[in-house]
Amino acid sequence: MPIDKFNRVNKTKLGSVLYHVNEQIDGVYDPEKDKTILTFTRDDADLRKIFKTHLNKKYEKFVYYVTIDFKMKKVDYKYPSVSYSFIFSEKIKKIEYNNDTFLEGNYINMTNTYIEKKKVYFDKKLHPKANIDIVFLNQKFGIVKIESVFETIKLLPETK
Repeated sequence: MPIDKFNRVNKTKLGSVLYHVNEQIDGVYDPEKDKTILTFTRDDADLRKIFKTHLNKKYEKFVYYVTIDFKMKKVDYKYPSVSYSFIFSEKIKKIEYNNDTFLEGNYINMTNTYIEKKKVYFDKKLHPKANIDIVFLNQKFGIVKIESVFETIKLLPETK
């Protein structure tokens, strides 16, 4: 069905999904502080056009920050209007590796509405703290990609 045929409620739902799963994550690991600092940005030109043309909605740029503190074993989220933290033990995940190279595996993600299995790919050349805001109990190498039914997250090399 063409987007233009969606009713207002379905356009709102589609807009929310598109807005929340299209983020650019920039991050750096600081070995001296043993912290990974991540900047999440929602600011996609193509998506802005879709919002304007097909959803008749405004697309706002949105930025938030996440700090993974490996010494304190906590993750801090800082949004424009609210901040919160959790300790590793509250949300830590465990990778079930597919083989003994530790280059790919799976983990389970549970929310209030669904349970999903996510596939994770690793690279031996990357530091194990090259990560997103998910802390794994048994991560051996840096993450290259996470795939699920709902999203694909790719960690790209830094370009300067």
